[in-house]
Amino acid sequence: MAARNNLKPSDFEPLTSLPWKEPNATFDGTLEAIYREPNLKIRYPVLAEYLWTIPADQLSRAFDKCIALECSQTPDELVGLFLEVWAARDPQACWKRTMGLFRVVGFDADWMYYKAEKDRGMPHIQDASALQKSPFWLDSWALSGFPLGVDDSTLPKKQRVAFMREFVDKWFDAFGSWPRTGGPSTDTEGIGGFQIPTAQLREWVTTAHSINDQYAVEVARRRWLEAEPSAIPEIIQHAREMKWETSDGGLEQSPAGPSIELLMLWVKIDQAGMIRWADPLDVRKDPVALKAKGLLMSRVDAATRKRWLAVPKSTDPNDDFPGALYGQWAAWDPTAALDAAVATGNADIIEDAGIGAALGPFPDEPLNGSGYGLGVLKNFDLAGLPPKVRHDVTYGWEPVMEQWGCIDIGEAARYGLDVILRTQYARRDLLLRYFRGEKVLLGDDGMNDRTFCALRTWAVFHPKEMTAWIETLNDPEMQKSLMWLLKHAQGTWPSN
Repeated sequence: MAARNNLKPSDFEPLTSLPWKEPNATFDGTLEAIYREPNLKIRYPVLAEYLWTIPADQLSRAFDKCIALECSQTPDELVGLFLEVWAARDPQACWKRTMGLFRVVGFDADWMYYKAEKDRGMPHIQDASALQKSPFWLDSWALSGFPLGVDDSTLPKKQRVAFMREFVDKWFDAFGSWPRTGGPSTDTEGIGGFQIPTAQLREWVTTAHSINDQYAVEVARRRWLEAEPSAIPEIIQHAREMKWETSDGGLEQSPAGPSIELLMLWVKIDQAGMIRWADPLDVRKDPVALKAKGLLMSRVDAATRKRWLAVPKSTDPNDDFPGALYGQWAAWDPTAALDAAVATGNADIIEDAGIGAALGPFPDEPLNGSGYGLGVLKNFDLAGLPPKVRHDVTYGWEPVMEQWGCIDIGEAARYGLDVILRTQYARRDLLLRYFRGEKVLLGDDGMNDRTFCALRTWAVFHPKEMTAWIETLNDPEMQKSLMWLLKHAQGTWPSN
């Protein structure tokens, strides 16, 4: 269910209407449209709103569909949000599912916390057998949406208290600590932007700073742009100049300017006009220029692309900016950008392109927006780079692993080991000892560490899958070390 998809960034569609209100809207189509919204600050409130509109007996089906669309083996944010809505609407059915979710709690920290140290076990594992059969697992705080939802339900006080007391008793039996909270809110911030009449969008957007709801303004801007394409210059300028009220009552300028989602809509409506606007912008001085030109790199002709890539060099010897535009380009078109980056022979540029491909172009880095870029990187030949370039690129490659490990820990582990071995990133004899739990100085960061953490986490959650993979390796020594790690993954380390 939770697995890397193959959606390209261009497959995403920023929402300009509520999908369930469209003609001929379907259950599956609505959820898929919500998950094509790249901004999580808009996606999750819209999802929460939709969950209030469907019959309560469809929430179980919606939960399973959303887990699949989330594309994460650790969908804590989604589960926290979903349980809060579900428990408010149908506490009995939600409690039945929540009791099952207690069994797949396996984390009390990020997967990268589980390093090669004997004191870092996984103490919150409730049911190893259930975890190993599950396509996803959770941090305990994800379950705390249930009592929040029950408290907002229409149940009589006595029944609400009974549900919450049962939850707390089960929680303390399982975890022995007070529930933590986290994840996206089910508040409908941003939803108001969908409800403004079209004729009032201009006036509303230009005065909306008074309500200080930047996501409602973002939605309204999108709708204004779609309804009145000739107003694009005014809309973009307004987005650049908009100021928001701070917590102390002052005003600050939005650092992002027009969002990448707004630019996506513009390029769809008037690509030639957007290219003319972006062409003279200075990517060194203007972050909006950087993301706009990144979006346009595979849409402009070769001569324009070459000119944009010829970013003036700084006199600072530590300046690493030239790779920034390659990184933005790779977020949209990883194959073309990586090929161009490799042609430069510059390790920093290749590294930036690789990280851009892994993270994608959207600020919140939604995991369902990274699958395509990771698929390209899976086939990218790091080992074929010149030795010095290969070393320098791989040295900074850990953000690729960090994104991958949140989507598919087993695929991340296999990829990491393949990269380490084929690029000779670490001495083989030290690596063999490292995977056997010995104290070896291979660094507390970088590809060695990320690969170890991924292997260890994979061994806990999907040992049969990992065992089958180890048996395919044509390397008896590595098989032996990996089998040791598999058997001791929960933290029983030898004394050193």
